[in-house]
Amino acid sequence: MEAGNNPSGLSGPSRSGQGQCGKEPWKMMASVSLTEDVQLNKGEKAWKPSEKRSVHAGEDEPEFLKTQELFRRVSSVLNKLTPQTFQSLMKQVTELTIDTEERLKGVVELIFEKAISEPNSSVVYANMCRCLMGLNVPTTDKPGVTFNFRKLLLNRCQKEFEKDKNDETFEKQKELDAATGEEEKQRLKEEPEDAKDKAQQRSLGNIKFIGELFKLKMLTEPIMHDCVVKLLMKQDEESLERLCCLLSTIGKDLDHEKAKPRMDQYFIKMEKIIKEQKTSPRICFMLQDLLDLRRLNQEESEQKKTELMKIQRDVQHMIQDRIKKIQDIKHSAEARTRNTEKEKAARVELFTDLIRSIERCQTELLEMMEEQQKAAEKQEQELIEELEQEITELKMRNTELEQLSHTEDHLHLLQIHSSLCSPRNTRNWPEISMKTHESLETLRRALNQLKDTIDDKLTQTELKWMQQYAVDVTLDPDTAHPELILSDDGKQPSGLRGPSRSGQGQCGKEPWKMIASVSLTEDVQLNKAEKAWKPSVMRSGHVDEDDPETLKTQELFRRVSSVLNKLTPQTFQPLMKQVTELTIDTEERLKGVVELIFEKAISEPNSSVVYANMCRCLMGLNVPTTDKPGVTFNFRKLLLNRCQKEFEKDKDDETFEKQKEFDAATGEEEKQRLKVELEDAKDKAQQRSLGNIKFIGELFKLKMLTEPAMHDCVVKLLKKRDEESLERLCCLLSTVGKDLDHEKAKPEWINILTR
Repeated sequence: MEAGNNPSGLSGPSRSGQGQCGKEPWKMMASVSLTEDVQLNKGEKAWKPSEKRSVHAGEDEPEFLKTQELFRRVSSVLNKLTPQTFQSLMKQVTELTIDTEERLKGVVELIFEKAISEPNSSVVYANMCRCLMGLNVPTTDKPGVTFNFRKLLLNRCQKEFEKDKNDETFEKQKELDAATGEEEKQRLKEEPEDAKDKAQQRSLGNIKFIGELFKLKMLTEPIMHDCVVKLLMKQDEESLERLCCLLSTIGKDLDHEKAKPRMDQYFIKMEKIIKEQKTSPRICFMLQDLLDLRRLNQEESEQKKTELMKIQRDVQHMIQDRIKKIQDIKHSAEARTRNTEKEKAARVELFTDLIRSIERCQTELLEMMEEQQKAAEKQEQELIEELEQEITELKMRNTELEQLSHTEDHLHLLQIHSSLCSPRNTRNWPEISMKTHESLETLRRALNQLKDTIDDKLTQTELKWMQQYAVDVTLDPDTAHPELILSDDGKQPSGLRGPSRSGQGQCGKEPWKMIASVSLTEDVQLNKAEKAWKPSVMRSGHVDEDDPETLKTQELFRRVSSVLNKLTPQTFQPLMKQVTELTIDTEERLKGVVELIFEKAISEPNSSVVYANMCRCLMGLNVPTTDKPGVTFNFRKLLLNRCQKEFEKDKDDETFEKQKEFDAATGEEEKQRLKVELEDAKDKAQQRSLGNIKFIGELFKLKMLTEPAMHDCVVKLLKKRDEESLERLCCLLSTVGKDLDHEKAKPEWINILTR
């Protein structure tokens, strides 16, 4: 409120020389009761509630007291209002009863005076007004017409903005003009200066408040441009300072592409004022600061636009790439549909052939069984006839013996005794037995023959499938490996140069041939004959180490090896998170990872539990094959195949070589040395085999291997009965015996143990 309704404030040094928007002496707003002894004789023209305007207003009336309580509570809220207390205090304001014209005007005046007196907090007061902007109350003299909070507030701001001179300043100037004494003139001359400072600070507070209301969409942009134009047209120091305050508050919001021409005119006008020095240096510096600020904003805006244009180009490229990918997918889908129809026809033909083969095998088996049955019946008949013949002969002999037992002719008895007592040349009938069941060997042979037929069909189908991807290539003898011998037509390598390898005695070894589109321009070291698995990036002697895919694969193997070296039950979770972030997207990378984990697991059997858990996390990983589109390699399948290969290996390569060297040795010392090396090789091979068995057991515990597979392992180890196999059996049963020995599996175990 104005002076006359409340204390005028705390005086202090003038701040007009600081050039800061909204800086003024602190004022205390209308937070006092109007029942106090207020000094009304100062003749102030500021707005006053209607209750105070009436000389005969009843201070004890209920409505009057309610209004005074409302003003007191609003003033209390305004004194406590901060960004931190905003929500809770605004809830209190919304609960107040502001239902009359007088009360609404009083609240508007309280908020307005508080906002312009504390420009540094104008943001929070503007937000308060934003919350109350929809408040409406009926007028006292026009039924059906309402007063709106927003409209009253904007009218109050406009009135303050358009006021040319403060009333107090005008009155002081009149007193100065009427004064005659020098001392009185000097005193009255200092008073207008203070009044001017107060009026300017009040005006700057209003400008700051107007700017914050505009930012909250309570004022329109044309109104703000109108304010800028009016302030520029005056060109007095106070107006230019208010202009600087306004543009520093909302300049960035006004200076958009559509309004750029108007803003350019404003700043050209300000440059002209600075150049012509039509105002004080302080105001010139403030105008120059605005010009510099706009230039910096424009440079930043141009930089942002450049970045946005680059992002837009990238997005457009991404859109084009995805459109192309959609087309590729559609083409692939069409090709797949065509190929599927062909494959369906081929599969129908294949299974038809298989069915015919099965039926033919069944017919042949039944015919063979019929023939065997007829042969058995014929043999049985022959045996019966032979037995009947022998029975007849024995009866005749029995009769002769009976007669001789009663004869008195001793001479005749002695003559035929030797012939009757001599043994008869007959079969050993107790040893002769007849089969009551058909032998399974016939069935086994028939099924093996059927299996060979099916394998042949599958092989032929696979060859047909591979042939559709075959290409006609001619090898360049200048770029091929020097150890390769090319065929005359240059279509395939026919052999290798170098020492003869016929002494190795390996069945079926012939010069390596290329089936499909494989380039032999790499420097392939075929003469090393290494059997150990190696990643493809290590198989070539001259791999391009700068190839991005090769480097990625090598980095992948390095990171997996690093994880395996650090893997413990305590570090499992964070390290597995690292593994899941790795890019394992090719057949070679997946095989490499499987081999690294497998070798680590069997070399450290005491830690096989944690490696098995790692495999359990990766078991669902699939990657596409390099040569069969649509077919994928699965981590679990590759791992189990690797375990099976290790389990079924009879002898380790190193052990086999050492045994050959030992058998070929002649000297005693050499034999002794090779014997020690052979024992070491056997120990290593056995430790490796035991590590594999332990790892298999842990995989079974995690449901990655089935129970029938484990029973099969037990049976195979029991059948061999050599020391190494029985040790592996003990290791396996000590690991998984408890899991296998349940009620349902007891008959199977009894059968196994009996065998």
